[in-house]
Amino acid sequence: MKIAFRGKDGLCPYFINNKDKYFIQDEKVDGVWKYKLMYVSLETKERVYDNFDTAETFTEAMLKGKQYEKFYSDSYKKTVGYKTKTKFYIIKNNNLTIRMVPINLSSLFDSYRECLEFSKDYVRKQLGEQLSFFKGSNK
Repeated sequence: MKIAFRGKDGLCPYFINNKDKYFIQDEKVDGVWKYKLMYVSLETKERVYDNFDTAETFTEAMLKGKQYEKFYSDSYKKTVGYKTKTKFYIIKNNNLTIRMVPINLSSLFDSYRECLEFSKDYVRKQLGEQLSFFKGSNK
């Protein structure tokens, strides 16, 4: 299988296999651009409530006792989000969507090309292990 990272419309270069997304993220460190490989599952859970206030109340009850950061994505407070260490909880209108937080898979690279080569090798190994696991389970 060919591993090709592609970026479009200003998005980070990424590779998607099933519901797994690997992407190269850049960040400025001491004024210099650095690159790292990230991973996120594209699986989401969704729930519809009667209204925005009910969705917010139930979400905050679900998060009770957990550490989280609350944020608003618009000035009218019609979209609110919560971030824990592992998940995003996003309420828009009366819909709650739960997504995973991206995971860092590498150290920082000075060169985009080095990060890209590492990323291709990493993903190839991950897919190879998955494929050999499934081949072995057919015996």
